[in-house]
Amino acid sequence: MTGGTITVRGLVCRLGGQDVLGGVDLDVDPGEFVSILGPNGAGKSTLLKSLVRIVRQSAGAITISGRRLETYSQRELARVIGYVPQADARYVPLRGLEFVLMGRYPHLSPFSSITPDDTRAAEKAL
Repeated sequence: MTGGTITVRGLVCRLGGQDVLGGVDLDVDPGEFVSILGPNGAGKSTLLKSLVRIVRQSAGAITISGRRLETYSQRELARVIGYVPQADARYVPLRGLEFVLMGRYPHLSPFSSITPDDTRAAEKAL
């Protein structure tokens, strides 16, 4: 995330007619490292997916940098928060720098390529 706080209040996510998350509250400040722990099926992945709108919330509110999640376009959201799913054997292995450079794509115009500035930004992130 670049800059702001993530705030989750009363988050409920319903999948297949069943509440997977019920009333979750969370605050993550800039620069803070957070671990989400729990048994299989506890909703850890659902929580993360709800932050990037892969899973839609049924109730509650999510704000990023003080702005409600639903007000972001997908491109704007990709510029402020990234999601890296758990890998499986189907993915082609990338070097670390190549992987981090994928996070620069929301900052590029259509059909443009990675620039030296993008590479410097990725190296700084690493």
